[in-house]
Amino acid sequence: MFFSAGGAQIVTGTQNESGLEQIQYLEDRSRFQRSEFVEETTKQAPIFTTSLKHIDIKEGQRAHFECRLIPVSDPTMKVEWFHNNVPVKSG
Repeated sequence: MFFSAGGAQIVTGTQNESGLEQIQYLEDRSRFQRSEFVEETTKQAPIFTTSLKHIDIKEGQRAHFECRLIPVSDPTMKVEWFHNNVPVKSG
């Protein structure tokens, strides 16, 4: 297809049909490619990498507990604190 603008002609069609088909193929393929996400899980038992520090507090005072465990990549791991087999309340 040709257009004329001020005496100059503009070509709007492709001059390389096979090249245009290759570009369209690559564009379509990238649009429809599926990416696969593989979540890594581990069966390793948790291990404390730091130990608790001894602190003396009076009843009713606040205390702060923290720990570091491996594996760090286990989203199902849950840490709970107990004192005399009773869960420690947080907050």
